[in-house]
Amino acid sequence: STRDESGRFFIDRDGDVFGLVLDWLRTAGESVPRHCPDVLRRLKLDADFYGLDALANACDANLEALERKKPKTPVVVRVVQAAPGLNGRALSPESSAKKPRRAST
Repeated sequence: STRDESGRFFIDRDGDVFGLVLDWLRTAGESVPRHCPDVLRRLKLDADFYGLDALANACDANLEALERKKPKTPVVVRVVQAAPGLNGRALSPESSAKKPRRAST
């Protein structure tokens, strides 16, 4: 940390995350996000920066809990797109499969 021209400390940290640090301090450790891994990781970094071991440990515990809740099998998403000339209708798998053409006689 550095001081500005008035002698005040200047701490160059993320203001949004600092708000979470303040919430944690104001609520005696009761408010730690439980749903967003990205926020928890950023909050843990700031907890380490400020030397708030209990907050860092709470972030670790919540991250571990989120890891345990992750689905074990990958989620498969099928995206269907409309082909040009179908007026917004999607192709079904059956209609999109190439069918052999008959020889004209």
